[in-house]
Amino acid sequence: MRNGFTKQDVYADAHGVTYGNDSMRWADVEWFGYSLTREFFEHRLYGLIKAHTSEVGSSFTFVVGRGAYRKARGVPKGPDIPFLFFNDDHREVDEMWRGLVDLAQQHLQPRLLGQMLDAIRAGQQVTVANEYTVDARGLSYPRLKRAYAWSDIEVSVHGGSVWLQPVGRPKREGLEMVAGFPNATLIPHLYAELTTRR
Repeated sequence: MRNGFTKQDVYADAHGVTYGNDSMRWADVEWFGYSLTREFFEHRLYGLIKAHTSEVGSSFTFVVGRGAYRKARGVPKGPDIPFLFFNDDHREVDEMWRGLVDLAQQHLQPRLLGQMLDAIRAGQQVTVANEYTVDARGLSYPRLKRAYAWSDIEVSVHGGSVWLQPVGRPKREGLEMVAGFPNATLIPHLYAELTTRR
């Protein structure tokens, strides 16, 4: 367990996170997101992409916030603290990012996941990433008019995204959700809890 982590203007510990003049206590955070994305360089010849790419590093995102993730329909955007780190060695994970993720998993994930599960089991719907609706039956994406029943899909995390894939169906019928979106990384845990027989 990490007791605290500092890097330049960043400080995070068991109580919250500070970045420059912005601070937020874990207890006040309503959503968080994080992702790791491998960066590639495309080899080109005469303007055409050749058959292979080279990994040139990795980008790491982390964000905490409360209220609305984006401004929409008269609802103001809520406060947040975003972080972006880059490591030019694709084999290494940024230690500051790892520390923030570890602290969030310890001090945010249990509370937020518990709140979501309590609401869902009480027959309510919860929203992830401001646009995905989750309930006891599954997840829906109103913008694309898609709905996925928990019993019909597999959920995985890779490539900086959360993937919902209908079992036995083409990949194009699945849904990719950026892992850095608010509480998107809780989807696999919700899936596990809601599909486990009790």
